Amino acid sequence: MRVIALLFLILSLVACTYPTSPQMAATMPPLEPSPSAPPTEAPRLLPHALYFLSEREGTAAVWRLAADGVSLQQMTQVNRAIDEFDVASNGTLVYRIQNRIFLHRVDTAAQILVDNASADSASLEFAYLEAVRAPRLAPNGATLAYAQGGLWLFDLASGTALRVLENIVESDGETIIPVELYSPVAWAPSGLQLLISIASPQGSSLGIWDASTNRFTRLQGEAVLCCQAAWTPDSASVLLASPALGLVEPGLWRFDASSGDAAPLIEAHTGEAYHFVAWPLQLPNGDLQYFYASSVDVPESDLPLYMVRSAADGAGSRSQVRADAFSIREALWAADGSLALVVQNATGSAGPIVLAHSDGRPLQVLVDFGRDLRWGE
Repeated sequence: MRVIALLFLILSLVACTYPTSPQMAATMPPLEPSPSAPPTEAPRLLPHALYFLSEREGTAAVWRLAADGVSLQQMTQVNRAIDEFDVASNGTLVYRIQNRIFLHRVDTAAQILVDNASADSASLEFAYLEAVRAPRLAPNGATLAYAQGGLWLFDLASGTALRVLENIVESDGETIIPVELYSPVAWAPSGLQLLISIASPQGSSLGIWDASTNRFTRLQGEAVLCCQAAWTPDSASVLLASPALGLVEPGLWRFDASSGDAAPLIEAHTGEAYHFVAWPLQLPNGDLQYFYASSVDVPESDLPLYMVRSAADGAGSRSQVRADAFSIREALWAADGSLALVVQNATGSAGPIVLAHSDGRPLQVLVDFGRDLRWGE
């Protein structure tokens, strides 16, 4: 039982999802009135439209804030809460309600892509073999990755799915012991590689599935790799940042996507201070932007973080780009680093969505309550 408890603690910490065999795509009876097409947009405040989850109308729904930063539209009207969603750069939208994943297109009924609603959620194997989790669309919207007893790739054009990684579990006849559980985290910009979380009783690690070669590479590092991962623009590496100190170490690392080798950029402790890093971004010119704080002593609570820029090594030419500090629940960068959308800490899992330009312009609250930020169109 201690092994199972440890696994659930680690999964909770790193927000891993639990992954059964997919059903054929089907059209469900309309669950929602078809939302109207997005209105004609005013001049852009944001680089793209913003999609997010919010309970601002009572039930968790997917919302869209147009690139003008003003026009707000509720995209899903179902009478059941949306658990997770994802959106591609072309506006293709998928969302999960309990143990089903739906495809949403404007002016059409929602389509069921993955259906395991008949699974017994009270069974011992449900969390490891039956639960549907973590829908992740490739950048072009053509392929859906999700977790369901392992890692699946669903081709939206053909309606076929293939399990490329199967969860490893052991059973003694009375209990099921998870050995490794796989779940998608984020597609690379190329759309050919997929960052995967690997949960086990020993910790939570990361790996990369290369769809072009059908090759799986594990990232090298500690037993627990946490907390925010971001692909570089060239899809050649993954940045991993941690503002936590305790079960995991704070700092910033770069992982080679081909070999899985790790290169520490900002170490947890340099002898002078502890370094806390969150939400990294590599700019097109190779420089980095991230949220950062340091402390001579071990802090008693989470530190407010500052928006900074540095050279590609993470430390050289580090400079603060805004004077204000943030208590961050989530952040979403523009690709050029000109701005970040920050979900401020609030009650529960959501909070105000604040626009923070990297040139120091005054902060601007765009949405009163939201979470799970995604760029789309």
